[in-house]
Amino acid sequence: MDYLVSSGARKKFAVLVGGGPTTKEWAKEIGADGCGMSAPEAVKLANKFAKGR
Repeated sequence: MDYLVSSGARKKFAVLVGGGPTTKEWAKEIGADGCGMSAPEAVKLANKFAKGR
């Protein structure tokens, strides 16, 4: 996130995080656009962003 912001590229990319060690609170804290806590949830989230926010 820091690199994307500092390079001016943040708006070009959707940042999605997920998996066991992550939490929705952490995703919000770092400024991620979404957090998928399970594989099905991650697929839904990725599809949403692939179609456009």
